[in-house]
Amino acid sequence: MHNPYTPMHKDIYNTTEDNESKIPEDYHLYRGILGKVLYVADWTRPDIAFAVSFAARKQNNPNKTDGKRQKRIVAYLLHTKSFAIEYRYQESPRLHGFTDSDLAQDPS
Repeated sequence: MHNPYTPMHKDIYNTTEDNESKIPEDYHLYRGILGKVLYVADWTRPDIAFAVSFAARKQNNPNKTDGKRQKRIVAYLLHTKSFAIEYRYQESPRLHGFTDSDLAQDPS
């Protein structure tokens, strides 16, 4: 079963794909699910934005491993339904932003 506590495996750049993963995934289904989670990431769940953008890199040629990664994102969403962003009125609102300057050690 997929880990419902994170939308993506922590060693995403250090994993090697097994021989089974060379089999192509149904790209119509992959793109359909990808479109839905992209919408969710853009409008209500920025916590999955990186995992979804990583999955979007393989939308033209997804394999079994990509399908497993996508299922993990969906499992995470199902197990974290109660997560939400809440906006409250403030007299003088302050916006705080954070960034990862090394792009999470992305080699590409």
